[in-house]
Amino acid sequence: MDVDETVVRIIEELTHIPAALKSWRAPIADLFGDNRLFNCNTADAYRWKPIIKALHDTDKTAFPELLGKLELFHTNRPIAVLKRTRKNHQRSICQHIHQSGV
Repeated sequence: MDVDETVVRIIEELTHIPAALKSWRAPIADLFGDNRLFNCNTADAYRWKPIIKALHDTDKTAFPELLGKLELFHTNRPIAVLKRTRKNHQRSICQHIHQSGV
């Protein structure tokens, strides 16, 4: 994902401030739905990992709902297979984040 490292660090620091929850949670939840986040290289993915973990930790009941939004149903079979594969990749990243505890 093409985001400056300084911006990612600022967002990560905001996740440690309880009063800043409203300022970062919604945009990060929206970002989580963006496929570019899951098409980035490994180094970029590790930069986002603590932020996604913080999103999970702030509201564990909303996170499964967010994962449910990743489900897509399409009639075009090749595209549906590709998107299903991408969504499974996103779910596996989320499970890894949840299990590893950052």
